Amino acid sequence: NQRVIDLEVDSSGVKYLGFITGDRDSLKIFRSTNEGVNWTQIQALVAGAGTMIQAFDFSVTDSANTFRLGFAVTVSPDANENDADLYWVSMRGDGTGARIAVIKPKDAGNGWKNPSIISDGWNYSAGATYWYVSYQRVNSGTGAGNQAAFSWTTDWGFTWEDDTTRNTFNDYYLSVNYNAYVSSDSLYVLLANDLTVTNANLRLMRIALGNLGTSTAWSQYNIGTANPEDQGELAVNRQNNQMAVIYRETFGVGAGNIRYQYSDHAMGINWTQGPDIAAFDNNEERPRIDCQQRQGAWRISFVSQSATYDTVVYMSSTNITSAFSGKTIVNPGNDCGLTPMPDVAGFRTGAASFGGGVAFSRFSSNNLWYDGSNVTPTDITNNSSLAGDYTLSQNYPNPFNPSTKINFSIPVKGFVSLKVFDALGREVATLVNNELNSGSYTYDFNAGKLGSGIYFYKLTSGNFNEVKKMMLIK
Repeated sequence: NQRVIDLEVDSSGVKYLGFITGDRDSLKIFRSTNEGVNWTQIQALVAGAGTMIQAFDFSVTDSANTFRLGFAVTVSPDANENDADLYWVSMRGDGTGARIAVIKPKDAGNGWKNPSIISDGWNYSAGATYWYVSYQRVNSGTGAGNQAAFSWTTDWGFTWEDDTTRNTFNDYYLSVNYNAYVSSDSLYVLLANDLTVTNANLRLMRIALGNLGTSTAWSQYNIGTANPEDQGELAVNRQNNQMAVIYRETFGVGAGNIRYQYSDHAMGINWTQGPDIAAFDNNEERPRIDCQQRQGAWRISFVSQSATYDTVVYMSSTNITSAFSGKTIVNPGNDCGLTPMPDVAGFRTGAASFGGGVAFSRFSSNNLWYDGSNVTPTDITNNSSLAGDYTLSQNYPNPFNPSTKINFSIPVKGFVSLKVFDALGREVATLVNNELNSGSYTYDFNAGKLGSGIYFYKLTSGNFNEVKKMMLIK
């Protein structure tokens, strides 16, 4: 259930497509300004030496008259997807201005996987936009646990706070979204739980924005059926606050149908089973759903498996309370039997035109298709490294009182020292003095017991040394 393909669209109709290559050494980001006819590669996030990009999700939002993309990415030191750090990556809509930081490094034998990300940029200005990430906490050695964890940032990724969505285990297929209802902004995490192995069930978790990180528990709604359900995804129509969940319902070995439920209540309290999506005789799986923020049209994609040929299917609806229609096969000539979960997105191009598209690929492949056409990059303008170089960033904020954050990156595993000195060269604090894996790190420095003045912090690792100055003002 790791996401390796994601397709998004901004409110001007520009499409963005992210794709992890077959060898998992890079995450490539493409952009199309002509409804998917042509694509340009605008950025490539490259894993550090010996590391692998396991999964990602991204969203796009307005930011001070330019679109910005926010990514949640998991990176592991080897092929073990359970032993991964969780990164934040942001960039402008043209791929420039990329910034990378760690959301959650591995800790106490736990790794992170299957991230899902959303922002509330539809409702707030750039300076007040928050980003929210849900992900699974797993044992980095065995993969056991699968607890639904949650983090959010109020300052575009410079700092992160944590919460726990559920204090239970065996939660999979996380999907996060945001909805505003009168004065109650709420966050939702859809998940499937299989503590009862033979009967996985969907759970929708909700919390009011103001209760994040408090002792207030998340509310739970059971929106599934009597049959096992999994592979769910949540979408929101922010024109009227409708929500919809698409999922796979299984009723036997190798037998699955794609179904959906919707809620007209913006707090997601009441849910209605939607009409059957289609009368297929095949096994259907890997569904995705999209409702572009300013458009109100719903689009879905899924894989239909037959004995001889597997297809990627696209359907749409302008009224979630009625049915999805217009079954379109988007992969003629490209069997998708080994494809990862495809993704769907669209934009209204005219008064009566609700165009959409589907991106798909195959496992262990560097080939990527959009509506059956090979996505061929026409230009590569940016290349950013996930811990590809030694870097020491300026502390933030600066000047500070009494706390500040120091970010740095190392490209290879090694011994790291991060120390703070006063103006006379005397050591006043040691923040790091141990071996670290390759990656990007953020450490807090609290100068509550120190006096105002100039201080210096020094990063040492291998043959790399760098010193920066900061100012404490009390």
